[in-house]
Amino acid sequence: MKRVGILGLVVVLALAVVGIGFGHWSKMLYINGTVDTGELNLCFFSAISNDSGVTIDPGKDKHVGTTEVYCADPWDPEQPGPVVPCQQAIMMVVENAYPCYEAGIEYMIWNVGTIPAKIQSIKINGTPVVPGQTVTIGWLEITHTTLEVGTQIDPEDPPVPGGQIMVPGDLHIHVLQEYDDDGDPQTDPVLTPENASMSFVVEIEAVQWNNM
Repeated sequence: MKRVGILGLVVVLALAVVGIGFGHWSKMLYINGTVDTGELNLCFFSAISNDSGVTIDPGKDKHVGTTEVYCADPWDPEQPGPVVPCQQAIMMVVENAYPCYEAGIEYMIWNVGTIPAKIQSIKINGTPVVPGQTVTIGWLEITHTTLEVGTQIDPEDPPVPGGQIMVPGDLHIHVLQEYDDDGDPQTDPVLTPENASMSFVVEIEAVQWNNM
C-alpha cells in the first residue's frame, strides 16, 4: 500500500510538470449602466406693466407716458413681440417719460427644465443688487424690488402653463428731475434733458440648486 501511495503521488506530480490540469466550468455576470443628465432651463412665463396702453400714469392724474413690456430674443432685442411662455428675455420700453415719471413691471419666472434651480445673482448694468436696492444711471433710477438671491425654483413634472411652481419678480423705474452729469459733487446738478434716451440691462443668473 505504501508503494501504491508513492506511485499515485508521482503520477500527480508528473501531470503537473507536463502542464495537464483539471477542467472547470465558469459563468460571467455583467452590470451595464447608462447615466442621463437633466436640463436646467428657466424662462419668463409672463410680464405685465402698470402703465401700459392709455392708463393713467401711476401716481398722476392723466395719461402721458407709457411703459410696455415685450418678449425679445436676447441676441436680437430690436425685434420685440408680445410676452408669451416661454421667453428667455423681456424688454421694458418706456416712451414719453418726463421728470418724476415712474412705472414698474411684474414678471413670473418658470422652471421648464428637470433640475431644481436657484437664483445665483441679479445685476443691473453689471451691479449686483438685492431687493429694494436702486441703481442710478444718469437721470434714471432702476429699483429691483422682490426677487432674492438664493430663491429656489423647482420644476413641474410635467410643466403646466400657469402652474403653481413659478416665482415672481418686480422692477421699478423713476425719472429724476435733475442729476449729476459730471460726477463732481462740487458742481450743481443739471436738469434731465428732453428727447433723451437711456438703456439698461437686468441679468438674472440661475444655477442648479446644489451649486450654492
